[in-house]
Amino acid sequence: MITTEEKTRKKFNSLKKHYDKTWDPKHHTLHVGLFSSKNDSLSKSFLNATEHLINKVNTSRTLDSRSVVLDIGCGTGQTLIDICLKYHCKGIGVDISDEMIKEANKKIKLINSKPSNLTAGILDISFIRSRASNIDKKLAKQKNTITHIISQDAIFLIPNKSKLFSNLYELMAPGGVMVIADFLSNETTKSLNNNEAQLIKELVNWDNGLSSATYKRILKRLSFSNIKIEQKNEDMVNTYKKLAHQMDEIVANPSRAERDLKNRYLSIVSAVKSKKIGWAFITAHKGYTPKVLVAGTKKYSLGRTIGNQLKNAGWDVWLYSRSAKIVSKKLWHERVCNINSASSVKTLLKETSDTHVIIFSADPGNGKGDLENLTVNGIKDLISTKLSGSLLLLNALLKNRPTHKIKLIWLAGKPTAKHKHLINYSVSNSALLSLVSEINRHYQDIFEAYYLNTPLISPSTLGDAYINTYGQELKKLSTPPKAVTEKVLDIINGKISPGLVNVNYGNNQDL
Repeated sequence: MITTEEKTRKKFNSLKKHYDKTWDPKHHTLHVGLFSSKNDSLSKSFLNATEHLINKVNTSRTLDSRSVVLDIGCGTGQTLIDICLKYHCKGIGVDISDEMIKEANKKIKLINSKPSNLTAGILDISFIRSRASNIDKKLAKQKNTITHIISQDAIFLIPNKSKLFSNLYELMAPGGVMVIADFLSNETTKSLNNNEAQLIKELVNWDNGLSSATYKRILKRLSFSNIKIEQKNEDMVNTYKKLAHQMDEIVANPSRAERDLKNRYLSIVSAVKSKKIGWAFITAHKGYTPKVLVAGTKKYSLGRTIGNQLKNAGWDVWLYSRSAKIVSKKLWHERVCNINSASSVKTLLKETSDTHVIIFSADPGNGKGDLENLTVNGIKDLISTKLSGSLLLLNALLKNRPTHKIKLIWLAGKPTAKHKHLINYSVSNSALLSLVSEINRHYQDIFEAYYLNTPLISPSTLGDAYINTYGQELKKLSTPPKAVTEKVLDIINGKISPGLVNVNYGNNQDL
């Protein structure tokens, strides 16, 4: 028995040549247009609709070189190609029609063969012929990686829409956005009279639509959030009215198929005017729990203090250290990691690659001291503790090419004007501050780096150890962890620009 999807495939394969001639001869567009005025041509309205969709996508979640865009019902691929050309992102187009995918692949091959495009890099777009019901299998390797999903007048053709949206939710990366233009109905096409229903079914094989209320219920049940529906029925009327008129202008001696198309266009105009069907842009987001990776697991470590604050704010907190004990609770995890071991860092990032913030605790280790007491092992330990781990973790992150921007925060002491016995510590801090500056200079599309100029903190594991070594009178000069935590929260909430961030030291300006 032939499935509904297979019928749709055959219908669009057979009608493609007629659509190409009577819709958009240049780009072979096949979706409703948006009219800034009734005088807009069809080709202008199609461009308006695509621009409107792209703007909605980019406003909801910024498109950039790390984005992965999936186009459901991509047709000949023009919208996806336009997005990838403009934002240099990766694209995946899926359509049920063999003929549509064939033309899409021809387009991308032609574009990538032009020398002018090769200098900017080959467009990374894959076009796949597939049924929507099979998309979870076709794109199994893309689970949790798709940052943006788009679709223009295609989803209404799919029989099991709930299953499709469930599969799309699984494919989307946390924080991903879906923006689609689609036909709507009053629950089902039963409200249409027999003649209208038959004509529309013959045109697009549509016999089971969703109302705006049903759309919202399905998406909400699947955990989509921030769902918005923008109705554009008048634009649907103008599109099909102009298409019917254009048939008379373009086709001198219409074939039977072309005469049928004109009658079906007019039937859609009638159905929209009587409020039986409609057209809208639908926006929905995949919610996420932001994840933070923090150095420090000891009872009074600054990392643990910051972690507790972020957990209370709803963050998924991951602490790491060499001496950690494995903990896995809701919104709280602790992991063993030797930050100076590439393999240990790699293991840590397998669980935390989707983190949004990484907080480094750049403590002095055993390498602090004055020049008179300098030792080779002390220098090595200082470099290992302060710099090597940071560089290894950055290297691992870049190899995985994160799909979102990551805030990097180093908790480190004042880089200059320290006591004599901290001169080596001061030198390494200056190197770390230079690293932060260079990250913001060369990798601003991936990272935001911050050097948080922390004072002597007490109570804290390292701060109290320092006080015990150099005198209890320093306790009076210390700053509570709250001062640093507040600055960290300001950074995370976007209140502070990347670079050097000072904490109010009080009287301990040389510590």
